[in-house]
Amino acid sequence: MKLSRSQCMECPWIVNTKHNKAMINNIERLVKNGSLKTKTHRCHMISTNLWAETNDANICIGSQIKN
Repeated sequence: MKLSRSQCMECPWIVNTKHNKAMINNIERLVKNGSLKTKTHRCHMISTNLWAETNDANICIGSQIKN
């Protein structure tokens, strides 16, 4: 996927907060144990269903940059 927009201002991959760190740690743990195939997910500011299919309009740009 191409990066058609910039990441949101609250992106957990960019903004360093306790909640965001926990989210990133959980995602990385799920990828490591095989529950998830990739760190790529939907932007939490666009969709509440983070793990549904992604496209250019809803992908989390921070997860793309950090992958």
